[in-house]
Amino acid sequence: MCAVRTAPRTGQKSAENSRSLICGQSGLGLTVCPPEPLWRETGDGHVTTLVATDAGLLVIGIEPVSVKTAVAIRNHATEATAPKPPTPRAGTKQVILIMRLRAPEGANMETIIETTGWQARTVRAAISGALIKKLGMVVTSAKEEGRGRVYRIGSN
Repeated sequence: MCAVRTAPRTGQKSAENSRSLICGQSGLGLTVCPPEPLWRETGDGHVTTLVATDAGLLVIGIEPVSVKTAVAIRNHATEATAPKPPTPRAGTKQVILIMRLRAPEGANMETIIETTGWQARTVRAAISGALIKKLGMVVTSAKEEGRGRVYRIGSN
């Protein structure tokens, strides 16, 4: 009702470096899958892993479905979920700034200061901190004749 598999810790999987031993009746043993958790490590750098088959679980009185459910829950819990990108609230100065910068003509510093009521250093901080770093937007700037430096949000 058990299978023991030993393999080198380095991950080599050649026949001479791994061996399986099945104890008990055929088909009731444990099978081994390489990514399974480590059960025991020997002093010579080999590791041992044990995994129960459905037949082996039934013999000891455990429903295989409940074990598979527990494994699925464990695997799902370890999966990293992608963080949700932050979205600015409607009607805030940050949204106004984004709308100004998304316009085809872009916006220069004087226009942004006039619209938001911020100081120039606050506008620069909002562009570099909130828009570029937190929201991941691509903000470009270019000097234009008669307008000075113009900021635009490009495609990311």
